[in-house]
Amino acid sequence: MKHRVFLLATALVAVAACTARWPHLATPPTPSAPAATQAAPLPTRQPLATGATLLTLSRPHLPVAAVEIDLAAGAARDPADRQGLASLTADLLDEGSAHHTGQELAAALESMGAELAITADHDAVHLSLRVLKQDLPAALDLVAELLRTPAFRDADVARLKEETRAALIAGEQEPNTIAGRAYNTAAYGDHPYGHPANGTVESVARVTAGDCRDFHRRYYHPATMVISMVGAIDADEAARLWNDRLAGWPAAPAPLPPLGEPPATQPQRVVLNRPFTQTTLILGAQGVRRDAPDFFATLVMNHILGGGGFGSRLTTELRERRGLVYSIASWFSLPMERGLFTIQLATQNGSAAEAEAAVRAEVRRLHDDGPSEAEVADAKAYLTGSFPLRLDSSAKLASYLLFMEHHSLGLDYLRRFPELVSAVTRDQVAAAARAHLDPDGLIVVAVGQPPEAR
Repeated sequence: MKHRVFLLATALVAVAACTARWPHLATPPTPSAPAATQAAPLPTRQPLATGATLLTLSRPHLPVAAVEIDLAAGAARDPADRQGLASLTADLLDEGSAHHTGQELAAALESMGAELAITADHDAVHLSLRVLKQDLPAALDLVAELLRTPAFRDADVARLKEETRAALIAGEQEPNTIAGRAYNTAAYGDHPYGHPANGTVESVARVTAGDCRDFHRRYYHPATMVISMVGAIDADEAARLWNDRLAGWPAAPAPLPPLGEPPATQPQRVVLNRPFTQTTLILGAQGVRRDAPDFFATLVMNHILGGGGFGSRLTTELRERRGLVYSIASWFSLPMERGLFTIQLATQNGSAAEAEAAVRAEVRRLHDDGPSEAEVADAKAYLTGSFPLRLDSSAKLASYLLFMEHHSLGLDYLRRFPELVSAVTRDQVAAAARAHLDPDGLIVVAVGQPPEAR
């Protein structure tokens, strides 16, 4: 996926683009939970005149404004025979508008020292903007222009299709890409989450400029848009800026149909023989929704199993004791619909069977015996202590606000998070492990030359 990045001047505070909704964090110093609670800010939420939702968090001392925008125009909306259409449409947004070429848009943003990134996943198209407060109105003019009136010129479409084709071919030589695609297909089947967001070589070849225009006309509308803004701006000013720029944008032709709940995963094994020196292993199953009653117990449970880096059970057993892997991690993905529980690692081809057996044993041990009181206490201390690091920049805050809105967590969630984690008990974590870990129900994807593939 293409990113357009125009770096802010180095004299300013650096603001990194959020390239992941939930980046893994290194082990931080652990402040007290009460301090994290008191420091958490409270945003405002406003419906705009056009139907968009605006979240604003005023930070008067910050010279750089962070703007995050989500539109419900992700790859899950791709037609079955045009997989990759949503991603290509998003890529083309800043290649030119009805009024400016891509080069002119780039030059205008660069003259402000602004930073713009556009990406797409299955749920949404994401736009991230970082710009000095004084240049915010001019930058929003350009963002609104490329959102509302992208040109989709034939030459640009052809060029980006070729770039996408080259990237897809290159991905066929990347173990993680191969394994991730196979795992996604095995887990989701025919559900829209099951097809590759960037499409295939064959499906992208079928996409036309007209397809992009039709997709934009169908899915790019204010009513499908959530905007978050963090910086030296108040809610009323933010609303005026956006109401002015979205006025007159036609409403969506019809409400978007729901994607539907993904099917329950079934245990299966996928082995892809590739000439790699290592085997990439992915093991997983269906996950939990963000609104699950045991979500916070599951969060603590995953930290103990493999989400906590060094000190987690999987890292301790497979890396420190056995030397089978350099890194291993587990996580629960949280898309709009139910996500997946995933464990991923890479190991030497000859040790693939041992590594898989060790993972299953650790999953079974936590499922059967639960965690210790000390493990639960350590996990809760980490999760509450590291929480402020997820909020230590305007960019992180703006991204987090979108997550809160999409999952209906409430405007005070930043303040409640430490208390919700701290309230989790050892018995609740043990129950979450029994509910969500099944060592015999895992999907297994192996890419490389494990013994069974020879």
